[in-house]
Amino acid sequence: MGWSYRKSFGSGPFQINFSQSGISYSVGVKGARVNVGPQGTYVNLSSHGVGYRRKISGPDAVPPCAVPGNSALVPAPDEPVHSTS
Repeated sequence: MGWSYRKSFGSGPFQINFSQSGISYSVGVKGARVNVGPQGTYVNLSSHGVGYRRKISGPDAVPPCAVPGNSALVPAPDEPVHSTS
């Protein structure tokens, strides 16, 4: 196992995080935070040891229309759009 480094400083809802990957900034309350750093922008939700993390922008972020199951909601670029009225 390799060595790692992580340190955080904060006041109120704001926090500055230092790690091997760089400096990031987060804002929010305990259990719900938005983090902006060199790896992208993330939304973090957690409670009682269970957490959810989702990348919302940055390198390799998944666009909303690329999520499986949403393809029926967005017409293909070469498909004509028909109006029912």
